Amino acid sequence: MHHLRIDVEHPVKVHVDNIGAKFLAENQNTSDRTKHVDIRFHFIRQHIQERTVKVEFLKSCENDADLFTKNVNGETFEENRRKMVWTRAEYEWAVQESTTGRVLEDVVHFPQKTSPYLT
Repeated sequence: MHHLRIDVEHPVKVHVDNIGAKFLAENQNTSDRTKHVDIRFHFIRQHIQERTVKVEFLKSCENDADLFTKNVNGETFEENRRKMVWTRAEYEWAVQESTTGRVLEDVVHFPQKTSPYLT
């Protein structure tokens, strides 16, 4: 992101809902079953060793990206959509409530009960 002139806190957190993928990313051990792993996979290992990336496990039910990668029911779809897409009123409320000006980071820490929009 540096070449785009975007400041990023390191390590960048990568959330995965697969413990096996986390293990493979963090460990150099290989077996006959993992020798087929694409060379691009080693890119992540290198960044983990350099501490620019940190792989964290996230339960699938808490993974908002499932909205794009899995079939989800209507309730899960709506819950995840509301976390990603705000109406104008929701955004304006978040801007007013923000204490640092970093709205997307602050909104995570807002008490849910105070928001007329974020339920």
